[in-house]
Amino acid sequence: MGVKSMQAPTISRRSPFAAGGVIRLALALLVSLILSTTANALSIERDTRSYRPDLGNASPKPDVYRLPTTRDAPVLVFVHGGAWVTGDRSEVGGKPLHFTRNGMVFVSIDYRLVPHVRVEDQLQDIDAALGWIADNIAEFGGDPDNIYVMGHSAGAHLVALNAVKPGPRTRDLLASGRLRGVISNDIRAYDIPRLAAHSHNKRLPGNFARALGNDPARWRALSPQYQIGNFARLPKFLLMFSGEGSARKRADATQRFAAALRAAGAGVNVFDGRRYGHHEINDKIGLARDITQAIDNFLGIGR
Repeated sequence: MGVKSMQAPTISRRSPFAAGGVIRLALALLVSLILSTTANALSIERDTRSYRPDLGNASPKPDVYRLPTTRDAPVLVFVHGGAWVTGDRSEVGGKPLHFTRNGMVFVSIDYRLVPHVRVEDQLQDIDAALGWIADNIAEFGGDPDNIYVMGHSAGAHLVALNAVKPGPRTRDLLASGRLRGVISNDIRAYDIPRLAAHSHNKRLPGNFARALGNDPARWRALSPQYQIGNFARLPKFLLMFSGEGSARKRADATQRFAAALRAAGAGVNVFDGRRYGHHEINDKIGLARDITQAIDNFLGIGR
């Protein structure tokens, strides 16, 4: 297990000059400045163990962020985005600083990427990661009975789907009430058949098709909205959407999923983030007041 003073984490491995990159670069520099002044307070622990030892060297691993004095703290697990085909656990921005300052242990996890695996395999990785965290997080000052999960973009799809169609370890955590809540941040793929129906030629665009294919039966199997009812005990949800592209379509997809969850008995909050772009609504967590407050209120921190 390696323990290091906190260095500024990577915001993204995408070019800083693409898709609003000037703003994102400025945010990255600001986060770097903040973290550099608190390096002695916050540590990152890159565990040499993996949560998929059956995969050998290909196994994904977690990064655990905490303050040295943390004890019995609630745990927030972050699942990165990247259209299911790119990204890694280093892409955390200012989240570790914000959440550890507010009494949490923050864990960023990896999952294997398309096209080397399928989305179904990514779900297995996330389920295994949650099991590993439940079994081991007490060693890092975390409370294994108080776990939350947050995902952005493709990560938002994966955490939502794993919550309503849980793998075996997630099923145990939900049944026991140890997995308290899920934050799904800005994805339209709650209802993939509907997404395709409103796309050009009624086919999924770009990386969506690459990851999710073109089989309507598989689309339903990978749509969180169609999988509600697979497991009786649902956690509470915070669903967030941005104004990227068509804010109306993002809002519609989010509100439809929220309504389906509520009909199944789940508690649901929705954050209208249409003033932000798709990357901003993730990168500004811990920086923008309204985004941060919505998440903090959901987690019960920062009061």
